[in-house]
Amino acid sequence: MKIRELKRKAGSAVASSWPPSWGGAYGPNDEFPTGDQGTLVDVKRQDKECLILTIEYRGKLWSGSLLWDGPPSLDHLERLLKVHCGETIRSISDVDV
Repeated sequence: MKIRELKRKAGSAVASSWPPSWGGAYGPNDEFPTGDQGTLVDVKRQDKECLILTIEYRGKLWSGSLLWDGPPSLDHLERLLKVHCGETIRSISDVDV
């Protein structure tokens, strides 16, 4: 399975978990990253079921929550993503979990 194939059930629907929706503080001329834009710079565990990813896009930092229904485990995906810091979100999409 590839990271881009991670899913999360929401009621009776199943939604894609990758890539997260990106957000953060912004100014009037800032462009929000969408989809697989940006470079992964940090991965942090928020709680027992969520990872917070930080990306750099056009000189600014943006973050997004990654929630999915396992597998893989939270520990495994956290370690795997940390190894890929410095790589583009687009390239990380193809990483096997």
